[in-house]
Amino acid sequence: MMMGGVHPGPLRAETGDNAWLRYAPLDAVARKKYESLPASVVVLDDSAVLGAAQGELIRGVRGMMGRTLREGKNLPQENALVLGTLAELRAAGAVLPAPGDLREDSFYLTTGRLHGFRCLIVTSPTDRGVLYGVFALLEKMARNEAVAGLNEVQQPFAPIRWVNQWDN
Repeated sequence: MMMGGVHPGPLRAETGDNAWLRYAPLDAVARKKYESLPASVVVLDDSAVLGAAQGELIRGVRGMMGRTLREGKNLPQENALVLGTLAELRAAGAVLPAPGDLREDSFYLTTGRLHGFRCLIVTSPTDRGVLYGVFALLEKMARNEAVAGLNEVQQPFAPIRWVNQWDN
């Protein structure tokens, strides 16, 4: 039944199941802003944490943009999103501007060239820091913030990150 020119469709209630990991689709203007994101995401190590970071980045981009990034495990053969520790990136030949003294679990979001390809790089001294950096990158996209030309360091204030959740 039409009411006031509005056609009621199925309603979706927010269940909260995914909490802050819910990647709502971006509107058309925001999606256009991120069309230039590389089509692949490469990890430079086989650690479980970096694998989780890669999977989360793929899931987040799919949810927000409707695009599925290709997974890679080797040095990029095209423009790519690259995830790895600072040591792994330097061993792979990346020349990065000195991000300063990065503490454990801090991260560095930057753009650079790796073997001649333009890359968006998420790096840290630790695998956990790379995972935190992936979440920060996804948060920037969800907020419609620029990710091209990133050169940002984030240092954790507290050595242990904790969620204060009292609904149990």
